[in-house]
Amino acid sequence: MSTAIRSCRVADIEQAPTIDALVAEYVEEAGVPEMGPANPQWEQYRQLEAAGHLHCFGAWDDETLVGMCFVLISSVPHFGVPFASLETFFVTKSHRAGGIGLRLLRTAEGLARHYGLKHVMATAPAESALSVVLPRRGYRESNRVYLRVLDDE
Repeated sequence: MSTAIRSCRVADIEQAPTIDALVAEYVEEAGVPEMGPANPQWEQYRQLEAAGHLHCFGAWDDETLVGMCFVLISSVPHFGVPFASLETFFVTKSHRAGGIGLRLLRTAEGLARHYGLKHVMATAPAESALSVVLPRRGYRESNRVYLRVLDDE
């Protein structure tokens, strides 16, 4: 079977039998240890979806979820520019060959175009597979994300 990209609801991702394994692999590769273990906030995702700000795509190998992309539609208040942000973008290592990740990325970009957006932002862990793919697709590094864990100073 070939892997297909499908627009789906948050519930489809949340209820996929492989979601726990997919999230575990995502965290292993792209997690932020200081934030603790993965704890997807499904209700928050559903609220964003209901408000029209979040769109989901799944990569499905038959009925097995092997990748996901959550696209958040927002704006930068300082510039007044709407944009699409890849809030979550991940494909299992076992399904990356064959271009499924690029197809998933193109699908997210197509959604942005559908809404008339000119900008797509994505974050990627330093030196990850995604950090190699994005520049090849025309993305440029525009900012760096820094994290500080606040203690009881």
